Amino acid sequence: MNNNTTHSEFVKYLMSLAPEGETLLLVRQKAHRKGYVWPAMLPTVKIRPDWAVYANTASFILAKFPPGLPISAAAANATHCLFLVLDDVGTKSKASPLPPTWIIETSPGNFQWGYVFAEQPTTGEFSAAIRAIAAAGYTDGGAINPVRNVRIPGSINLKQGRDNFASVLVEFHPDREFTLTDICDALGVVPGEADRPAHLPVLVDDGADDVLGWLHSQGLVLTGVNPAGWAGVVCPNAAAHSDGHIEGRYLPASRAFTCLHEHCTEWDSERFLEWVETSGGPAHQSGLRSDLLAQTMSGALAKLVPTPAFPDPVAEIVAEVDQRQLGREQKEQLHERWAYLIGSDAFFDMIDRRVVTRQAFNAVYRHLDCKRGKARIEAGVWFDQQRDVKGARILQGVTYASGDSALCAMEGDVYGNTWRDARQPGSSGDPGVWLDHCAHLIPDSAERNHVFDCLAYKLQNPRGKINHAILHASLQGCGKDSLYAPFLWAIGDRNHTAISSDMLHSSFNPYLEKEVYFIQELKQTDSGDRRALENRLKNLIAAPPEFIQCNKKNQPPVSVVNRGFVLCTSNERDAIALPSTDRRWFVIWSDCARMTTEEGIRLWAWYNAGGFAAVAGWLYRRDVAAFAAGATPPHTEAKSLLCEQSLNGAEAFLVDQIASRRGDFAAGVVGGPFYSLLDRLAGSAPAGTKLYPAALFHAFAEAGWSDLGRVRSVELNYKRVFCAPERRAEPRSDLRRACEVAPAPIMSLVKTAP
Repeated sequence: MNNNTTHSEFVKYLMSLAPEGETLLLVRQKAHRKGYVWPAMLPTVKIRPDWAVYANTASFILAKFPPGLPISAAAANATHCLFLVLDDVGTKSKASPLPPTWIIETSPGNFQWGYVFAEQPTTGEFSAAIRAIAAAGYTDGGAINPVRNVRIPGSINLKQGRDNFASVLVEFHPDREFTLTDICDALGVVPGEADRPAHLPVLVDDGADDVLGWLHSQGLVLTGVNPAGWAGVVCPNAAAHSDGHIEGRYLPASRAFTCLHEHCTEWDSERFLEWVETSGGPAHQSGLRSDLLAQTMSGALAKLVPTPAFPDPVAEIVAEVDQRQLGREQKEQLHERWAYLIGSDAFFDMIDRRVVTRQAFNAVYRHLDCKRGKARIEAGVWFDQQRDVKGARILQGVTYASGDSALCAMEGDVYGNTWRDARQPGSSGDPGVWLDHCAHLIPDSAERNHVFDCLAYKLQNPRGKINHAILHASLQGCGKDSLYAPFLWAIGDRNHTAISSDMLHSSFNPYLEKEVYFIQELKQTDSGDRRALENRLKNLIAAPPEFIQCNKKNQPPVSVVNRGFVLCTSNERDAIALPSTDRRWFVIWSDCARMTTEEGIRLWAWYNAGGFAAVAGWLYRRDVAAFAAGATPPHTEAKSLLCEQSLNGAEAFLVDQIASRRGDFAAGVVGGPFYSLLDRLAGSAPAGTKLYPAALFHAFAEAGWSDLGRVRSVELNYKRVFCAPERRAEPRSDLRRACEVAPAPIMSLVKTAP
């Protein structure tokens, strides 16, 4: 027996129990508002003598705590337990007939008995055993968690009436080790079936739970949502907690509640939600949230394997090939192929460049013999334990960077790149059929060659950014989509996607993880903001910005490198509202009749007989060395017409007044206040046309006038001034004075004798 062991020596002993790749965790009880919180710490922390500090019974996987993320003593971060402790021996619990590894007095006459495992059980096995032991009266009924916090020597007891009692190590026998079976046999208990991890669709909270929002507004949230989905909240029954620990656990995904304190056994999820409702919070029933369940099940249903009645042979072949390829991987190869993703607790395949969840990773590699000592463990856990030893990579997240390698650096961090080159090989075949089709749709050779340059440049330069979009409009059915089909085939199905105009207005934009955004049937909505579509597409068309955010349902946002190419078709002359000063759009119009059925069949038969590869080869060979991908595209007649049609009634009237130099605009310079100018113009505007400042400022830009900002002269105060191009070089003070000259009348009122 050794009861002279210091608390630091005792902690070092407990640390030695954890296998390589795992660790003991300490937990400190800290005052917080009217109660306490329990932050977890690595055991290397320097313990102060006035701390209430505990050791946790579980063995935590170090890989679960990447640098920069908080340490959490959650059950999701451990698979095995280091030791078992019987609580409240001498007061609430009866003494065990099995002599323990240690005895610690936690308060006068109250003891904890600790048993170190010779063979560490899983958390599921531990839970089943501790429940049976508690039912037999050998430990506190609230102390049945596999990640239980227990006192160490010197820990201060902060409970009321304990007078800051410092825990005392009464007995310590480090040579005593036990199996879980040894302990259960000695206590005469038979554990139930071990808890097993459920392989069910995981509901991930989308942040929209109004119960958690109400708890936060009431100041009842103690800790944020942990990796297992639980948030720390103030227990409604906290006043009955004798240890001052006020925290319970709330799971937003299913609105579940639990509190492990012995006095809260009757506080289940249903009672907790009733308390929320009666306290002025939202009313809900306990159970799976229907909104999250619908999202999760829709994804699960989409992955169902085809039945014999509805086979999908292509999908089955692909899946079989993928499975065989992964199945050939050996344990020693996993760390070469896979990297761990911080935050999402997932794995990145550096060969296929895809993200795989932990559950899927375990399923794919379930045939590998992964062990922890003698116990079999899942492949993901083994990967985590061996990650540092094997030199596996830890990635900050994933991105989509076309043309880059599997790993790329962004702002000092390393990310996995989900882009993979899917380009199809070209051939030396004759592309004449396609070139004839292009000449038919785009008869102007300059316009046609600019389209060729854009397609060839993007095909040859996946890292390149074409800083403008192509809009190809025509009447329906002339074959414009067929014109771009060989280019999209050459890029590869993996790296292009078809987008509808409606998708552009959604908050979700998964299509950003593509090289080419093919927007079919582009058409602005009938909303009041005519330029909303143009503004929404700006960041997709041109860089900067260097990165754009990709938002996918039920997944964290991803920063995508802005290299995408926007290619649009439309059946409308006014597909989008553009100003005449636009520098982001190349617009062409095909004035062609509809293709006949026979013409379409011939063209696509040629494509499928080698035409796709022939066009791809021609685009690969095209010389684009002189193509300026970042320059403003050529202006076309189709774009001029589009810009004219983009003006609303007020803008069109004001542009005509400015260009014609009528009334206030005759001198080529005008100044504010502009509401009085608009009042004077209103009398000559078409009936029903409302003039407003934004329309006037847009009209100035369309007419080429310059905004000089606020201008003054010696004798006159500041006034915002606009001037015509030919007066731009004049002194500003002279232009300011010119604003005071009375404008020429727009209309004259002539009185005649009665």
